[in-house]
Parts: sequence; C-alpha cells; structure tokens
Amino acid sequence: MIDIYVTIELLQGNIAEVRAYWNEHMAGIAEQRWLKDNDIKDKLDREGKAQNGTEFHVYECTLEE
Repeated sequence: MIDIYVTIELLQGNIAEVRAYWNEHMAGIAEQRWLKDNDIKDKLDREGKAQNGTEFHVYECTLEE
C-alpha cells in the first residue's frame, strides 16, 4: 500500500477536477496555485468562495493494489 494525496476542486458545487500526487508537498503547491488563480488571499476570501460552491480539498489516501 502507498499513501498518496488527492486534490478535489469544486466549481459551483460540482467536481471540476481530481488529481493525485505522490507527496503532500506537491499537493500543497497545487492548492497554492488554486488559491492564487482564484484570487483568494485569506480565510475570509476562501469562505466566501465556498458559499458559492468553489472549493479545494486535499486528502491523504491509501492506494491499494
């Protein structure tokens, strides 16, 4: 079994993109890019976007054979 990091991007409450990364660092870079692309500078900005269904989540998952 291998641990991977999965990112899920929601747009207006719908899944827009799902990606898998080998490590937490790369998933974190993807999240920072998303924050910049969506002009999110702080927690309040992020909460405002989430109210419209625009969100980004990072999950640690186990990849099984």
